Amino acid sequence: MTTKISLLGSTQVVGWTDAGISRGAAGTVDVGNGTAGDTSGGLLAASINKVAVTAPATSATLTIANGKTLTSSVSMTLQGGDASVLSIAASKTLTASVSMTLQGGDASVLSIAAGKTLTASTSGTLGGGDAWVLAIAAGKTLAVSNNLTLAGTDGTTITFGSASSSFPIVTNPSGAILQLGAADAASPVAQTLQVQSVVAGTTDTAGTDWTLTGSKGTGSGNPGNIVIKTSSKGNSTATTQNAAATVATFGPSSNLSATNVPALDIAQTWNNAGLAGTALKVNVTNTSSASGNIIDLQVGGVSKFAVNSFGLITTAGSQGAQISGSVNAASYSMNGDTFITRSAAASLQLGAADAASPVAQTLQVQSVVGTTTNTAGVNWTMNASVGTGSGAGGQLIHQTAPAGGASRTASSVTCTSASPGVFTLNSHGLAVGQPFTLGGTPPTGYSLSTTYYVCNDANYGTNTFTGSTSLANALAGTAITTSSTGTSVTLTTGQNGLVPGLTLTSPATFSNASSRTQIGFPSTVIGYQSALATTATDGFLYIPTCSGTPTGTPTSFTGKVALIYDTAGDIFWIYRSGWKQPKTVGTVLSVVWS
Repeated sequence: MTTKISLLGSTQVVGWTDAGISRGAAGTVDVGNGTAGDTSGGLLAASINKVAVTAPATSATLTIANGKTLTSSVSMTLQGGDASVLSIAASKTLTASVSMTLQGGDASVLSIAAGKTLTASTSGTLGGGDAWVLAIAAGKTLAVSNNLTLAGTDGTTITFGSASSSFPIVTNPSGAILQLGAADAASPVAQTLQVQSVVAGTTDTAGTDWTLTGSKGTGSGNPGNIVIKTSSKGNSTATTQNAAATVATFGPSSNLSATNVPALDIAQTWNNAGLAGTALKVNVTNTSSASGNIIDLQVGGVSKFAVNSFGLITTAGSQGAQISGSVNAASYSMNGDTFITRSAAASLQLGAADAASPVAQTLQVQSVVGTTTNTAGVNWTMNASVGTGSGAGGQLIHQTAPAGGASRTASSVTCTSASPGVFTLNSHGLAVGQPFTLGGTPPTGYSLSTTYYVCNDANYGTNTFTGSTSLANALAGTAITTSSTGTSVTLTTGQNGLVPGLTLTSPATFSNASSRTQIGFPSTVIGYQSALATTATDGFLYIPTCSGTPTGTPTSFTGKVALIYDTAGDIFWIYRSGWKQPKTVGTVLSVVWS
């Protein structure tokens, strides 16, 4: 037989074909077992070039690739059974200057002893079948100088501490997603992400910041936003996951692009009719601090809108404060029973929207507190609009609503095509200045869904009236001209008209050409606050005059008479079933009827 020994890929004939070489002593090489006809080809040696070789029980293979060298500067042990283990003894180093692959069957373990180092100067790959474990001993560190890639099929998991739900777990469920906690489960475990804190036992040491940084852009491109999402509650018993929706978006610190990106954008959907939602809630617990601001909105470091801990709202700026809303919808409530409401265009109303049982309201100025003594109250000044040059100032108009009048239901009316157009509605009961709207096809000059006012002109009567575009025009007698009669015209009135009962013009002149002012208190005092001096030039009571005997019949008011002074005869006239005049006028006026 011929026995061959394979070393580093070469073949060398050592013995003869019919027998082995047998020595038996230490340091000798036996080929075969020393028996004629032996074909085992075994090589038994105690050492080769002073390297001790221990024979295995049955067989073993040491393979070194062609052109490669196996070098061990210290002790190295390679052993394996069902699983392969590369074990690096204490104080030793496994160094791979190029690529290194560790792979195994059912399980493979790379074990690095305490205080030891696994170094790969280029790339190191841990790959396997069912599972691979990279185990780092307690108190030791896995250091990555560049990139660390964890890749897997089902998912990649980093477990801190024991591999159980009570320890933090970081997983990669899909794509570019990093998840706190293990894979989704029927009973997920709450997770917390926090930064390092100051260890207990230190004194007055500040904690560190936790910074979340979004993606940075270049040039005029906006940076990426930081988006927070939560899942809404489903409305059914479906077992599929509810979709996550954006709750808050933190935009860029500066916005230079053409698209407006808010610094903070909060979105929430309310879809439960039985639940009053709260989009933004701030709850401050104040145990000892002075009053502070719950909200403080600033521009350029200057507060523009603030709400303090007492609920006081403070606004600042050239535009002032503005409450926006539709007609009869915008209001400001105080203590739930006092309201300031926008009732119509440029109209401020005390009280809530009109109702079947309105609540009486009072507008007053600050008074002196009751504990003070002999302290005068302050004035309440109402300023009308101020004009310029020869332009007259605006008037202060006091209006009251008469009893009765037309209801809010629609009534059919007719209108003439004339200048002005005159409406006819028998016994309409409308007051001058009362608002109304038209239905059907209004006459040309009028429009649907537009508020008009009963005009104070010569056409105003029991069955007829005209309309004006504004209350001021109605009081001034400026009516609307029509160029058609309209078709199926209906009229709907608002609340009983606010009849112009008192007009004040500076300095204090009562004037109204067609309406009457009634002062109906149990005791009515007219005149200056104190007695006039005999040399006074102001503060008198003025009454109307006429030149000659009056002949008209004044409008009748129950329990009252009309008074006028005849400048031609220098005498008073009083109307009671005809004009009467006193027979005797002395120091004290004594009326004797003729």
